[in-house]
Amino acid sequence: MRRTFRLTLLLAFFLCSSVVPLTAQSVVQYSSNAQIVVPADTFSVRGYGTVEAWFMLSTSTFQRDIINVPATGFAFNVGQENSLVVTTGSGGGTGVVSYATGTWHHIAATFTPTAYTLYFDGSAVKQGPLIGPVTMFDAGQTIYIGGNGAWFYGNLDDIRIWNVARSAYEIQSSMKQDLTGTEPGLIAYYPINELGGTTVNDLTGHGLHGSIVGGAGFLPGIGPRDGSRVFSTPATDITTTSAVLHGNAEPDSGTVKIFVEYGPTAALGSSSPTTEFASSDTVVTMQFTWTGLTPSTTYHYRTAAVFGTDTVRSVILSFPTLAVPPTIPASSIVFENVQGKELTLRWTNGNGAERIVLVREGEAVSYDPPEGMFINSWWNQFAYAEQIAPGTVLAYRGTDTMITMYELSPLTTYHFSILEFNGGQDGVPITFLRPGTTAQQQTIALMFSDSIPDLPGRYDSHNDVMDMDGDGDLDLLLGGGSSDGDSVFIHRNNGDGSFTTVRPGLPILRNGSVKWADIDRDGDMDIAAVGEDWEFSQSFAVILRNDGGSYTNLGVTLTALTNAEITWADMDNDGDPDLCYTGTDYATDEEMIAVYRNDNGTAFTAVTSGISALAKGSMAWSDFDKDGDLDLAIGGLFDLGNESAAKIYRNDGGFTFTDIAAPLAASGRGKIVWADMDNDGDQDLVMFASSGGTIYRNTGGTFTDIGVSLHSDLGGYYDARRWVVAGDFNDDGRTDLFLSGENDDEDIRSILYRNDGGDSFTPFLASATGLREPYSGQWYPADWNGDGSLDLMVEFDGGSTSAYIFENAFGAGNTAPVPPALHSVITVGDSTVLRWGRGTDMQTPAAGLTYSLRIGTTRNGTQILDPLAVLTTGTRRSITAGNAGSDTSWFINDLPDGIYYWSVQTVDNAYLGSSFSPVDSFAVGVPLPVELTSFTAVPNSRGVELRWNTANELNNAGFEIERKGSTHRSKDSAGQWIRIGFVEGHGTSNAPQQYSFIDGAGRGTVLYRLKQVDRDGNFTYSPSVEVNSAVPSVFALEQNYPNPFNPSTTIAYQIPAVGRVKMSVFDALGREVAVLVNDVKEPGSYAAQFDGMQHASGMYFVQLHSGGMTAVRKMLLVK
Repeated sequence: MRRTFRLTLLLAFFLCSSVVPLTAQSVVQYSSNAQIVVPADTFSVRGYGTVEAWFMLSTSTFQRDIINVPATGFAFNVGQENSLVVTTGSGGGTGVVSYATGTWHHIAATFTPTAYTLYFDGSAVKQGPLIGPVTMFDAGQTIYIGGNGAWFYGNLDDIRIWNVARSAYEIQSSMKQDLTGTEPGLIAYYPINELGGTTVNDLTGHGLHGSIVGGAGFLPGIGPRDGSRVFSTPATDITTTSAVLHGNAEPDSGTVKIFVEYGPTAALGSSSPTTEFASSDTVVTMQFTWTGLTPSTTYHYRTAAVFGTDTVRSVILSFPTLAVPPTIPASSIVFENVQGKELTLRWTNGNGAERIVLVREGEAVSYDPPEGMFINSWWNQFAYAEQIAPGTVLAYRGTDTMITMYELSPLTTYHFSILEFNGGQDGVPITFLRPGTTAQQQTIALMFSDSIPDLPGRYDSHNDVMDMDGDGDLDLLLGGGSSDGDSVFIHRNNGDGSFTTVRPGLPILRNGSVKWADIDRDGDMDIAAVGEDWEFSQSFAVILRNDGGSYTNLGVTLTALTNAEITWADMDNDGDPDLCYTGTDYATDEEMIAVYRNDNGTAFTAVTSGISALAKGSMAWSDFDKDGDLDLAIGGLFDLGNESAAKIYRNDGGFTFTDIAAPLAASGRGKIVWADMDNDGDQDLVMFASSGGTIYRNTGGTFTDIGVSLHSDLGGYYDARRWVVAGDFNDDGRTDLFLSGENDDEDIRSILYRNDGGDSFTPFLASATGLREPYSGQWYPADWNGDGSLDLMVEFDGGSTSAYIFENAFGAGNTAPVPPALHSVITVGDSTVLRWGRGTDMQTPAAGLTYSLRIGTTRNGTQILDPLAVLTTGTRRSITAGNAGSDTSWFINDLPDGIYYWSVQTVDNAYLGSSFSPVDSFAVGVPLPVELTSFTAVPNSRGVELRWNTANELNNAGFEIERKGSTHRSKDSAGQWIRIGFVEGHGTSNAPQQYSFIDGAGRGTVLYRLKQVDRDGNFTYSPSVEVNSAVPSVFALEQNYPNPFNPSTTIAYQIPAVGRVKMSVFDALGREVAVLVNDVKEPGSYAAQFDGMQHASGMYFVQLHSGGMTAVRKMLLVK
């Protein structure tokens, strides 16, 4: 309840009291012909509306206007003979009431297109018809409050104008309550809290402020809404035979006894037991369960409360009990047009009832909707699906017998049910006609479309996919035999759906492999090719350096093999990719492995690794043990092709690899990939071998077969070719699998396995998803059209020799992840360790994300470590996991002395990359331009205080302070870093320096960072610090600081709830000299500045007002 106090000697209190007793409420007093003039500007109230006000007359001789709009003929006034009168262009009427001069009363008028209602002190006193819709006012017209000829004499307060017709309950329950100004339908709200001037403020934010004209002014005094009140709230838990009634009271003081009067007619006749409440100034509530009711019958009730010797009663409310639902035949569903993202449902129409369709993904549910639910205007209110069956989507169909669902999710099973009902409109409760349908299901298959033109392919194909030129489009590298004699060539993507063929000048390749890598870290993708020269019947191995599109043989000596499989991996963590490939000797068929250390892209040195030679198989690199270096999984044939094996090798540094003896099945001529199948942050191993597809779960470096058999019908023949692709194809954040291969009879089959979580996979035949079956082809995942969803590319081997790109036409909509925050860089011996925080993603869980690291000698360079992504956009140049794996640290070895720049991006399970984190720098063997030794953030009464120290500075222009993560809705709601201040640096200094900054707006969980800017424009970011500045629980105005002050001072304050805040400064004579704050604020701590430059020395008072609370502090300006 709002408490108010009268102010009689304002000036005297300012002069002699230490606390300025400014009132929290005023009223408008009309003493002669006067009015409040409100220009309506762009708003209007038509068709439906409500006007409310509190009034106290000083004379009752004549009719007195409360609201008058001459342009429309609308008027609401108090008559001279105890009456209320409303006049509109569509009719009106008079209600008889009883009031006396000098007493406060609440009045209201509501209207709909067909009727009006007048209320006096919360009770309806008159209802009547209207001949058509009412226009209270239109945009550009003027509203007069307090008279326009029929002048009002007395006091007005708390005037409210709505564009909805409020109910008796709504009027009664809120007429003694303050509003926030943001209530739905509230067009103008004048609480009359002003202390002076001629402006009457509208608190809705619509700007319908009024101006006092004539003999009226603000009078601080006792508000009209003090005292006790009684009201009822609508009945709940209504069934066919019972209901729960609620009685409410708000006592001004003393005890209160509450009971409910009820009956089958408005005469009531029965009373509930009485509940007594002790002294309280808050709302107290009792409830009574009324049983033994008759279905489909209207009942009435009201609340009665005893305050001392007085009994006060609320208005009467009514409710109908539910009808007994009839039993009718259920409708059945027929599914049609199950293709793409659409699905059509049809059902029978045996009874003519209206229907809603309930749709739910995943598991089937039983629908048991509640009775008695009111839904007005079915055609635009569908928010009640959760009330009927949680987790469902609701679609109203009327008496239609079909619906087409659009934009359905990929690889998802939907369950559909039809519910039929009567009622539900114009206040009539819904009656569901049971039993309704049993939920029926339909599975929507993932669809691929061959929409990109076919490209020339190769026999015995060997391929790679990557953005070779950094233009953001994926290009295709193909190797193999063809009828025209050409072998390895490139399809360069032009970005418009067309491709340009580039021939790098390699032999006709068969039984081999071609792979891209940036060996010299110049941004151009170079090529390694190993295999059999088809024309000259000999094996070869070569590396071509890409110099801006021109290819040159590097001229290094490499072991020539056939049946080769090439991989690139930075095995020694020096930033450049090293070369590893397996194969067989062309003359002897002996299995061999070759490992070469990349020496800055100019030379390749053969090293001994201890890795077994397994040919015609597969190799894959990943940091499975999270120790910061790349480990190897390898599978294939040995003993001249007669045996098969698969192994995992741990990288122990220095090109030393150790077989961990993982319990893997023999792989044959299979395919191995690393993928985090359970999103736990550990890279699991997927192997498609002679025994079928197997998933080995990685648990802290230990591998276990999870017991899921994939594509086992293609097992048996160990020398058969197989292919496996891992990626999130349906954009649900889990890694799916695509397997393709041949069995003993050379039957080709391809299956897409949807990862349902919990080691459960649902298979979909490629032929059912729009994909073609290749003959011994190679499959690659890639987002060819840039929509964020993974497409598939396959190079067919046999017959057509074409490369096909299948667009994923049914992705649910993958969004790019959020980049991580950089944390720290430390140097340990010859190794530099870089650490960062975790990124986030809407689809892939945080533990399942990987990271790609970029290190350069220039701010935007990749001279040390290439992230295989476009730095300006984050677009991945390679459809792979991030080069740093799923951990949040990586190390780089043997960096020369110098300054380096680094950044990190997040990569999700569809291989979509985030933008890069802001660039940071670190130094090896040399000092940084600015060495930051500490950075802290601590909340206090003035906000959040940031402090940081530097050990030395070189050419330091200063520090920009940035913040994100606050709930401050005007700046931080998008979660972006924003600049909130700047602190000047000390240029060049060898002495330690200290800095500080206070953020008065930071609250909640907030992140801060420093952007150190050199005088030449270069900049680096500090690690971020997080602080939790809790939302204050109390209203408080802090003492200004400094005090005394000259000429300016800071005033900190805090508010516990959202609301309008006004902070004013008064001089010793009580005159308002400044308004520092006058705005709606979220809960939090704030600070305001008062500049006394233009004011004389002396005592000043700062007043803070918000939410009915007021606080005052004294300030001393001394010049």
